[in-house]
Amino acid sequence: MAANMDLQMFASKVKNPWWALEGENFVYPDVSNRELFELSKADFPVEIIPIFKKTGEEIPGYFILENTRTGAALRMAKSRFQALQSETLFEKLDQLGKITDIGAIGQGEKVFFSLDAGQFEIGSGNTHKQFINAVLPHDGTMKVTLGLGDFRIECQNTFNLWKRSLDSTEILACKQTANAEAKIDGWVKAFQEMQAENETLKEKFKRLASMKFMPESQAGIIGKLFGGDKDKPSTRSTNTQKMLAEIIGDNASNVSQDVRGTGYDLFNGITYFTSRGTNLKAGTSALESVMFGSGQKLAETALNLILESIPDGIIASRENLARTITV
Repeated sequence: MAANMDLQMFASKVKNPWWALEGENFVYPDVSNRELFELSKADFPVEIIPIFKKTGEEIPGYFILENTRTGAALRMAKSRFQALQSETLFEKLDQLGKITDIGAIGQGEKVFFSLDAGQFEIGSGNTHKQFINAVLPHDGTMKVTLGLGDFRIECQNTFNLWKRSLDSTEILACKQTANAEAKIDGWVKAFQEMQAENETLKEKFKRLASMKFMPESQAGIIGKLFGGDKDKPSTRSTNTQKMLAEIIGDNASNVSQDVRGTGYDLFNGITYFTSRGTNLKAGTSALESVMFGSGQKLAETALNLILESIPDGIIASRENLARTITV
């Protein structure tokens, strides 16, 4: 493996060229998710062990979390801590499809999973590929996290990148408490529903990219979404339109020329704004809001409004991308 990796337990279904120098004894392209989990050696159970004084007296309320396969002490925990097993998380993630990578850092302080969430194409050759990444910490340094990203956790660098992303709002996170499993079940169910709608969404996104919207058309849609009056706009509506215009403008360099100024660009700006707005409930991530809360309802309304503004029969093409529309 590359020198920057300190992964002690790892298995992948995907071959990467920079691994070739170190051999490929951890690449298994044709195995099942269960087999990959076992081959990764990240399927070790953890156990809460009491702590004793030198006198033999037990220290109440504190325990050591131990990797029972190696005997390594992973963290000190308080009595209310409920250890989530990697087997439990695997069984839940296994329901979501192809797991591409499974591994653990160090002696098992953190276990990670990456899943292929598919890809779709917007405009002309602008391909979006997504992965679901999940991290189960056994060392108490972070929460159990799950979220969408455009990269897999496959080495130390990508793990560090994922860890830095925890400062953003694109993840779901929960503490290891009694209701952790129920929360993760809710996440998995939501992702399953998203997967079921994936093909329909692909076609909708292509349709969004089929027409460009004039600024006044964008303002009209934003006004409908945020309660503005076209003839007598409120201060809130005016400020929202201004902020959205800035977001879409700032993001122009991050999207291809094909989709710049299209319905897709407008929808992307609206969802970006709502997911990072000031109305998020304390402790709620943007991804959680978009999937389960007010952000989900607003995103659906925005999608329908923009789609309704595009004439029937229009499909994404280079010719249509040059057209503009006013509503």
